[in-house]
Amino acid sequence: MLLKSKYTFWVSTQRTQTKIDKDNYNDNLYKVCNFETAEQFWMYYQWIAKPSTIPEGCQILLFQEEIQPMWEDKANQNGGRFVFRCKNNVDRVWENILLSYIGNQCTYNEFICGVVVNQKRSFTQVSIWVKDMTSYQMQDDKITQWVKEMFGINELEFVQHPKS
Repeated sequence: MLLKSKYTFWVSTQRTQTKIDKDNYNDNLYKVCNFETAEQFWMYYQWIAKPSTIPEGCQILLFQEEIQPMWEDKANQNGGRFVFRCKNNVDRVWENILLSYIGNQCTYNEFICGVVVNQKRSFTQVSIWVKDMTSYQMQDDKITQWVKEMFGINELEFVQHPKS
């Protein structure tokens, strides 16, 4: 089944001992695969590490194929990310977010650039990256409400991307 968009899985092996800047972030960011069908997604997904198994400081990222998973990408400039912490059932939450995103189940998919899971010391952080929404002020609240309801998240924070 052909998906509405093409997507790319990425991994970042950045360790927390090093201060992250643009250069070392890029050096530790690896494209894993591209896919455009549900069958390809499942083929790759079964081989990609689950969030509960990745080392501290590492990330798994899924972005639309034409969008680089960095603040400097044109699609991400002036955008931000909805961030929440996940201590339990992180693999299930991550899978549900991925399926909702690639399955176009979100009313606000047009604003979403990608999703990221990042292993911290005592919790897992999940981020939903969104495009510049300055002309869509009302959408922030609607997306926040959708994420909370869809995934049972109580605390959700919006973080503006730094200016590049």
